[in-house]
Amino acid sequence: MLSGVFPGLYALAQAAVEYLPAVPIPNAETELPLALIDGFTRAYLLCNLIPSTVTTNTSSSISSSPWPLLLTSLVSFFHVTP
Repeated sequence: MLSGVFPGLYALAQAAVEYLPAVPIPNAETELPLALIDGFTRAYLLCNLIPSTVTTNTSSSISSSPWPLLLTSLVSFFHVTP
């Protein structure tokens, strides 16, 4: 690790989780808003962010082929999926 930011952020999140009194029981009131936010952010990522990154690549073989677009979407989907 070159920077201490990510380990520090992880340690802070871990400490916050450890000091919670209890994990709330999942119900529609807590899960539905988070599921909607998750769906919209994934849709934005897969439809707006990734295609522009691949199609504006300086290499013509990458920007004109559909395979890098599919591979990038697949990798980012599995990277984001919990």
